[in-house]
Amino acid sequence: MNILERTDLLIAAEDIKGILALDDNAFVGIGLYGVYDKRYTANLAQLNEVQLDLLLCMHLENAGQSDSILAFLQEWFPQYQQRVVVALK
Repeated sequence: MNILERTDLLIAAEDIKGILALDDNAFVGIGLYGVYDKRYTANLAQLNEVQLDLLLCMHLENAGQSDSILAFLQEWFPQYQQRVVVALK
């Protein structure tokens, strides 16, 4: 099984410890984003500050890769515009 398949299985199982044990940091990020997006994007209030900052930064990165940063700030999470600045710091 390759690392992509393994990461997909860990995301499906929401296995954070398994994701953190991956050898490739890129796949750790992909895995964490997959689990956090699945669990919390619909209700960010469930997250503590560190988790919220991490998820906002991951969403911002994804928005930047798809040229939709403005949509991210105005439409996806407008209530967290100021928090994104804090998260980036």
